Amino acid sequence: GQAERKVGAGTHTRLFWDEDEAGKVSLNGDNQALLSALFAGLGASQEEVERCAAVIADYRDADSNERPDGAEADAYRAAGMAGGPRNANFDIVAELDRVLGIPAAIRSQAKPFLTASTSARGVDSEVAPQALIQLLSNGARGQSASFSEPRQLPASLSAVSSRNVYK
Repeated sequence: GQAERKVGAGTHTRLFWDEDEAGKVSLNGDNQALLSALFAGLGASQEEVERCAAVIADYRDADSNERPDGAEADAYRAAGMAGGPRNANFDIVAELDRVLGIPAAIRSQAKPFLTASTSARGVDSEVAPQALIQLLSNGARGQSASFSEPRQLPASLSAVSSRNVYK
């Protein structure tokens, strides 16, 4: 969820949004099913879903073992991308642009629902935007029908947070 607040007075007033990152999908969490559900919910094909989840995991993991559908240093070099995978956790969501093999349209649609600020294995449905819950629900079910309970997520995709808010 988001909370809006104003700081200052007069011409020096600034508007800020506090957003609970527990209501987003972590790029650093060890839950490939969660990332897969997001990409499927966004309308990616099964092949794209598998590829996106695998290349994110390979980008983040410390080893040089390429997963099926993934990409390690050799694949980055072959694609002309200097630097290769990070082999460490994402610092910011914008790093997703450096991951080999994720179509631009999927990246841009996914970014608002992603975070690099936690390594949670699930999404806290109490603070997640309803749009994300719907995407994950649809992606996990492999269909476009909505759940009858508005804030319900499959247990494998859900997490209860300690309500860490990042500004």
